Amino acid sequence: MVEIIHDREALASLQNDWNRLAMRFQSPLLRHEWFMSCVYAFSYRQKPAVFIVRNHGAVEAIAPLATVRGVGMSSLEVMGASVLGEPCGFLFKDWRSLDELFRAIVSDGRPVHLDRMMSDCPELKVLDTVSSEERMFVHDRESRSPWLPIAGDWKSYEKSISSSRRSSLRRAYRRAAEAGTLTFEIVSPGNDELDPYFEEVVSVEAAGWKEKVGTSMNANAALRNFFWYYAHATARMGILRLGFAKMNGTSIAVLMGVQYAQKFWVLKIGFDEQWAKCSPGNLLMHETIRWSFERGLRAFEFLGNEEIWIHIWTDLSHIYQSQSVYPLTVRGVVSFGIDLPRMLMQRAASARRKIAKQWHGKFLQPLRQT
Repeated sequence: MVEIIHDREALASLQNDWNRLAMRFQSPLLRHEWFMSCVYAFSYRQKPAVFIVRNHGAVEAIAPLATVRGVGMSSLEVMGASVLGEPCGFLFKDWRSLDELFRAIVSDGRPVHLDRMMSDCPELKVLDTVSSEERMFVHDRESRSPWLPIAGDWKSYEKSISSSRRSSLRRAYRRAAEAGTLTFEIVSPGNDELDPYFEEVVSVEAAGWKEKVGTSMNANAALRNFFWYYAHATARMGILRLGFAKMNGTSIAVLMGVQYAQKFWVLKIGFDEQWAKCSPGNLLMHETIRWSFERGLRAFEFLGNEEIWIHIWTDLSHIYQSQSVYPLTVRGVVSFGIDLPRMLMQRAASARRKIAKQWHGKFLQPLRQT
């Protein structure tokens, strides 16, 4: 049996069933806390439309979708995906429950946007089968997120970094030492003590380029609300990690992440631009990776999109596929026509990024922070 849940309280009551399924996938981005934070923060632009498969009352599959209204049309997308830009996925017990889930979504008749799912994931394989049967058409695109497997000790890993990249890091450490006393700390505040730390993260991030382009938490109230809710949820779980690079006791770079399933997951990083010559964001990332090695974690997930500066530490990336599925109905065809210019712009931007990465990778070793 498939039901669609729109009510916030009904979704909140699913926490235990949701997280029981989420344990199979070992990602904090699929847990109930992530999506409830989306519900609280992004209600201005999306209404929950969470598809649930039950078998004899037990929850066996969940599609954490939301209704988003476009230009006169509504569509379905993974909650928070278009705002946060992080990897997505569904939760399911087995292939049968996933197939039942997708058949219900396709039968709904609205366009569906599935952003950044693992390229080889079961969801896309089932979707391909179901959409072919239902005579739907698909627009897809690819993206990547860097990651670093952690094996061996820190000294051995640090030696494996290319000499030019190590030199860039050493220069940054020297410049920082010339400016004053640079220290690093990674804290795991409890729920009751979190807010001052959170405000410090918001303040430092606002001193960088993200504030100018309107993507900082300080400039975007919905984004700030999401990370406030999520930070408190993960602080209660004991998995929140906040990193600070401090010059003479004052924070000049900040990082927000979670430690989950023996991995470190980076959610936010920012720095004060007046200290850009010291590359404090890079140094804080470097020290956070060191911290992860020293605690015997299995991997470091940079999340976000593949950026040139992250290649200091790794050249490995997860490959994601995003698909927009349009039914062969009047509504589906009209929606496709409306979305087509945006799709073409995305393809052009993707092509430009690939060309830029190729040229920068050959001639530059930048230390730009995100």
